[in-house]
Amino acid sequence: MSRDVLKSTAGERVEVDRGESSIVTITFKDALGSSLNKDSIQTLTVTLRNSEDNSIINNRDSQSLYDENNGTISAGGVLTWLVQPEDNAIIGPVTPGKVESHYATFRWTYSDASGNPMVGKHQFEILVSECAG
Repeated sequence: MSRDVLKSTAGERVEVDRGESSIVTITFKDALGSSLNKDSIQTLTVTLRNSEDNSIINNRDSQSLYDENNGTISAGGVLTWLVQPEDNAIIGPVTPGKVESHYATFRWTYSDASGNPMVGKHQFEILVSECAG
């Protein structure tokens, strides 16, 4: 499984404020690194966890994002996930300046060029901060 930290469109690491909405985009690829189109993606789920205690955030436990639950997939196989304020909650005690690490794990199933069933997995670290003041 590959893992990335959430970055801006300029490629810089970003923190999301507690309760802030955000947008995550992912281009799905097969095992050889080729982009997948929507028709070849069969399922897509996300699990969102707090890294400190592994608790599920906002009931996103293997929740489908295949054109539902704030997720849409373009014909070219690009996911746009509209991350809700409840997804960016501080789970532990809220203190000014606190930064909490959350992990969004995406899993998808698809068929390769030969029609064989395949599974992909990717994880993003999302840093959620409590603004001082």
